Amino acid sequence: MLDDQLKTQLSAYLERVQQPFELVASLNDSDTSREMLELLQTIQSLRSDKITLRTDGNDARKPSFTLQRVGSTSQLLKAVVDGTAAAYIVATDNGILHRMRQLAPGKTLIEAPTAGASATCKSCAHCPWMAMNALQGVVACLENIDSGRGEVLVPEAVRRKALGCIDRMLDFVRQHPASVAQPATRASGLVPNIGAA
Repeated sequence: MLDDQLKTQLSAYLERVQQPFELVASLNDSDTSREMLELLQTIQSLRSDKITLRTDGNDARKPSFTLQRVGSTSQLLKAVVDGTAAAYIVATDNGILHRMRQLAPGKTLIEAPTAGASATCKSCAHCPWMAMNALQGVVACLENIDSGRGEVLVPEAVRRKALGCIDRMLDFVRQHPASVAQPATRASGLVPNIGAA
């Protein structure tokens, strides 16, 4: 689809990418969808360390694709604290808002999306599934590993990718210790029976 000259130009451009992102394709069975998928696969292959490709998009416009920036909790906090905007739309579980308000008290934080009140997958700000991931659950899994209760089997390929994410988070904290600095007023950061807030 792309000739060698275009691939070379695109590859040089993609070398500037610093933050990982996802290409999320919404496809159907048309020839145009197949062509778009081939193009997106080519783009992803030029910078596979920073670009992931998903084909599970559900946009009504098919074929189409979106770019989604991959952001960790610390990256989201840093973006709000270091950013110059007066207001931010926060599109993740609202548990992060408390910490954002502590670190950036003069900024307006808006929850989004808010189309639902629970497990609708239109209500990230009020996601009960995210709230179920608490430190107590991790401890229970580790304490009961020998009994088979709570055991989680992770395929090796997923484990490797997850380890890469964890390593990047730990590297970020090592390089930017101020991003996890405690606020002047000490708060525990843990909400009973929920976990980190």
